[in-house]
Amino acid sequence: MPIYQLLYIDFFDCITMNKEENKKIDDIKKQNCKNDNVIQIFGKKFQQKLNKLDVFLVGSGALGCEYAKLFSLLDISSGKNNSDEHDESNKGTLTITDNDHIEISNLNRQFLFKREHIGKSKSLISAETIKKKNSNLNICSLETKVGIESEHIFNESFWKRQDLIVNALDNIQARQYVDNKCVWYSKPLFESGTLGTKGNVQVVIPFLTQSYNDSYDPPEDSIPLCTLKHFPYDIVHTIEYARDIFQGLFYNTPLSIQQFLKDKNEYIKKIKEEGNNSALLVTLKNVINVLKELTNDYTFKTCIKNAVDLFYTNFINQINQLLYTFPLDYKLSNGEYFWVGQKKPPMPITFDMNDDLIKEFLKSTSNLYAQVYGIPSCFDMEYILNVAKEIKVEPFQIKETKVKLDENNLNNISITVIEDDKVIADYCNELLSFSTDKLNINPIEFDKDEKTNLHVNFIYAFANLRAINYKIEPCNQLKAKMVAGKIIPALATTTSIITGLVGIEILKYVNYCDYIYNYVQLTDEEKKKEKDVLSFFKNAFINTSLPLFIFSEPMPPIKMRDKEYDELMKGPIKAIPNGFTSWDKLQISIKNGTVKNLIDYINEKYNIDVNLISVGNACLYNCYLPAHNKERLNKPIHEVLMQITKEKLPNDRNYIVVEVSCSDQDLVDVLMPSIKFIYK
Repeated sequence: MPIYQLLYIDFFDCITMNKEENKKIDDIKKQNCKNDNVIQIFGKKFQQKLNKLDVFLVGSGALGCEYAKLFSLLDISSGKNNSDEHDESNKGTLTITDNDHIEISNLNRQFLFKREHIGKSKSLISAETIKKKNSNLNICSLETKVGIESEHIFNESFWKRQDLIVNALDNIQARQYVDNKCVWYSKPLFESGTLGTKGNVQVVIPFLTQSYNDSYDPPEDSIPLCTLKHFPYDIVHTIEYARDIFQGLFYNTPLSIQQFLKDKNEYIKKIKEEGNNSALLVTLKNVINVLKELTNDYTFKTCIKNAVDLFYTNFINQINQLLYTFPLDYKLSNGEYFWVGQKKPPMPITFDMNDDLIKEFLKSTSNLYAQVYGIPSCFDMEYILNVAKEIKVEPFQIKETKVKLDENNLNNISITVIEDDKVIADYCNELLSFSTDKLNINPIEFDKDEKTNLHVNFIYAFANLRAINYKIEPCNQLKAKMVAGKIIPALATTTSIITGLVGIEILKYVNYCDYIYNYVQLTDEEKKKEKDVLSFFKNAFINTSLPLFIFSEPMPPIKMRDKEYDELMKGPIKAIPNGFTSWDKLQISIKNGTVKNLIDYINEKYNIDVNLISVGNACLYNCYLPAHNKERLNKPIHEVLMQITKEKLPNDRNYIVVEVSCSDQDLVDVLMPSIKFIYK
């Protein structure tokens, strides 16, 4: 079909802010080099700025490959320091990190990779490939996931020396983490993402725009819990349920055991503080059941037995229990049948060891159990089947259940098995009775790219067996991997457009960064007399299938101000300092400062009371807990933090990032920026 329209887009914003500055002829003179197209527009000095940039590229997938190519073409991070070959400070470095490996499905859109690269590191191969295209590039490639666990690599000095950060990530959690680092270290971030024909660009500039976390994407629509647990009608539901089972069996329960083994008394103390909630009781019951097995002779045969038990529990017993609770002829109070529409009545599966799905289930499940509990793996299918045949399974007994059924909303159904009357204290006493000196526990987080493929194979087998229960069309392994691994389909055309748009914003930032630095330090009144630098930058949203191209000015940072009524707090709030943003931070320096020292400092300087002190997810002080006032008040803050987290603080940092919750004399909630608490 012919296209009867034109799309006109210009990017004069890259140069128009400096149009009064007449560049010297020598600066824009043709150099007869590959960078002439940049030099003749922006100038030779600008190109030298690009050469000396320190850039951190997070991710080396579809977007990451295109960014690496872009930086190579622009000669970014390709400076040379002729005065001292060993001096890296003036050369510029492109750091690429990605812990993922190349798969055959990547080759249709990640053009730095070829068939011979399958199974190799994405970051290493992308760095190697663009280095061949541009030997001047100074590249450092890493295979490290960016997160809390790698802060010894991406440490204080690393973040401080970066000039700009470019995200090429595929999940919100990682984006939020990188954004938090950029906000803390006041670094510009160029954020982007694609989803099929859709793509977006967000420019994050310190003190000038909102950060990613100020306006990140809303969470995906979640599947109702009762649909996942009892009434699936789509293969996505069974895959998501399999993913939840994986998380519980191979990560959550082992992690709880690991925490218990690390410090039994501290674990019991935390458990007792949480009280008798049903989820905690289930966790404790699982922990105790596993410990009973581990303290006996735990071998690979035990792993196979656990796999067989898991099969009977999920694909036979739970189905029989559900059909007992809601028989096929069950009717609602209005006379309508319960099992209609999307609610499909399930049927139990026969444990047929000739079935390929059941074989895969037994092999992947038993080996995952073995990995978690330190048992050597075994992939001998004949051995696994022979052991499985000998396992005696206890006959299933129908259990009494408590059902909460909202007939006006059949997505709100709760089915609870009535268990024994044990409470937290009973489980805690039982836990302390175990001898756990020689136990080795390794919690496993789901990894779609895990080398043995056990993770995906478990999801694939479990989801399809459950699909058979509910007469749902099964899926192949690729579909299971994409849903469980939350893999987003990518198109090369969308990726290239987004890369180009981000490249334009990077050129603007490099061209205007000196002006921006001075502009953000002005008062609001002074800014009115200057050019509005924010208007020169553009966020973008595109959808090539429509086609739709939307460009918008980035939003300024959200300012926290005093309010007579705040919707979230349901009352008045006060901001100290009034009008602070997420880019601001307070700095307090007290050598070996205690909790009390910090409280007194804030009280004396701002005339407010500190109610809560936290660092990340760790609560250091709560004024309403007598134990905190007694045990923690006079302890140095860094010691309290190490006591809670059981981890040493990094040697390259002399401070802790502290959050405080405060109130004034009238009990009005007071908001404050993050505190850089220097303790040494």
